Amino acid sequence: MSKCLPLFLLLSLPALGFAQSYEKNGLPCITELCIGDGLEELSKVKWDRAKNAFSLMGNPDYVGSRPLGASDLTTVKQVYRGDVSKAAPYLSYEAFDAKAIPLLASITAACARKELQGTFTTESGNPTTVKITLLTDKNDVAIQRWAVTSISRSFPAALSAAQQADIRKQLDERYGRFSFSRGRQPGVEATYDIIAANPFMGGKYGFFLLLNPRPHEYERYLQHPACGGQQKISVD
Repeated sequence: MSKCLPLFLLLSLPALGFAQSYEKNGLPCITELCIGDGLEELSKVKWDRAKNAFSLMGNPDYVGSRPLGASDLTTVKQVYRGDVSKAAPYLSYEAFDAKAIPLLASITAACARKELQGTFTTESGNPTTVKITLLTDKNDVAIQRWAVTSISRSFPAALSAAQQADIRKQLDERYGRFSFSRGRQPGVEATYDIIAANPFMGGKYGFFLLLNPRPHEYERYLQHPACGGQQKISVD
């Protein structure tokens, strides 16, 4: 018996650790994704068809449902560098889905921070919104990669205060160290908070995870070699 117990515990540890882990590389996760994840992880999620976030109810403005105007393409090219043409409709709509993900790999740089939004619904029926951006490398402004910058989820079935309190308890246990109520903490690069239900505005109870902004982020985008912010300027 004494010999079997340590073996049982050893075999159980990886499974227990995985089940209780909602953090990767110091950043918070949901079951499907983590803050900071890139295109490879995004490709594993079953995304809704990309649409304009401000579409009218019952009349979604899907990406590709209408031609992209010349002015829209010009606006996209002012921000993004690389093979922009195929991904341009998604970049203009600031939205993404499964079809967009391989196209985004050809975008090599952004000269400003712009987020694209994607949505999916969990098997439990919880709508989830994810935003991604080309994020500048901490150590080298010439390197950018697509990364998840925010995740928000609502719980339409959470109608009563008791249900919402139970959800909050579960979320606090998972993400408490990232809590907005703790303020900015050294070494903590993300924030978690609750989204209160507002029935008058049609809002549902939920939560969000957010990658904290980095210092001088706007300047770092401009300093990418393809964005012109490193060119020497003559005073004459």
